[in-house]
Amino acid sequence: MGVEASSHTWQAYETFLVDVLEAIEKDCDPQVMFPYLAANQDKLNDTLAYVLQVWAMNILPQLKEILAQYTAGFIVEFSKLVQMFEQGNPAGRMEIAIVGYQVAATVFTRDRFPYEWATTQSNLALPLSDRLSRSA
Repeated sequence: MGVEASSHTWQAYETFLVDVLEAIEKDCDPQVMFPYLAANQDKLNDTLAYVLQVWAMNILPQLKEILAQYTAGFIVEFSKLVQMFEQGNPAGRMEIAIVGYQVAATVFTRDRFPYEWATTQSNLALPLSDRLSRSA
């Protein structure tokens, strides 16, 4: 990904990420979440994808299994919302979705959670396809 972030920038993105995941926990309805995403669309970019990846890979292994599952589920919901959201940079939004699904797949493994794993892989196909068509 090759994205670097200053500590101030990192903190702003991490705060947004945690806030959005907490908001999704309360209500993941797009009509509730899209205004929040619109107000923060400046953060829907490759930097957030990088922050999400590093944050999740540091946090998820430290959580008890059930909390890791819930958190991965909220990350999947966030990825879906970002994919559906139509404002801002489409390439940045797709990178966030890709990272979100990939991170969730570290919790929802094929052996332990076959349904969630398959759903996550299916969700991942669209943004990966979009990435390929953009690079062609």
